[in-house]
Amino acid sequence: MTIALTILGWVAWAFCVFLALSFVTGLRKYTRLAAPIDWITIVQALFWWIIAILFLFAPLSKLHIIWLLPLAFFAARFVVLLPIIRIIVLLAAGIFMKAALLGVDTARAKAMAELAQRTREKRALECQARTIMDKAAAHGRELTEESKREVDQLMLDVHDLDRAIKELHAMISSEETAHGEQNDET
Repeated sequence: MTIALTILGWVAWAFCVFLALSFVTGLRKYTRLAAPIDWITIVQALFWWIIAILFLFAPLSKLHIIWLLPLAFFAARFVVLLPIIRIIVLLAAGIFMKAALLGVDTARAKAMAELAQRTREKRALECQARTIMDKAAAHGRELTEESKREVDQLMLDVHDLDRAIKELHAMISSEETAHGEQNDET
């Protein structure tokens, strides 16, 4: 019976390591893609790494992992609600995240996030201008001088955003080309 429990403990530990590794891999992937990452996900990954490392080196029964994994899953969701503990946990999670993202090009990720934001802003401004023009057309009237000025200003803002979007595209493309050349050399 003890051998079966020992094996079950090691299986639980291996599952914990799998969760820890897969979450870090996911965090790195989402960062590369400039996708939003929730703090809860980072805290869960941190907790699973702590459990995996603690139970690897401490003389504790690995069977405790079976109840600690779900506890860590839910604790990560609620620990950010407690003011004093939140500060400590988020500080540790930030340090953990920096270590987990070593080697990831965060500048490119930030550029991609800015590109997405600028594109959304451009679409919103275009939609706003179109709405003003459609309202006038629906009533069979010409645009008032004030509406013309508003549409002109919106279109200038769209033009500025378009220029910024092209610059970001060029920067991201040049970085991808540089990364491709580095990978070809290795």
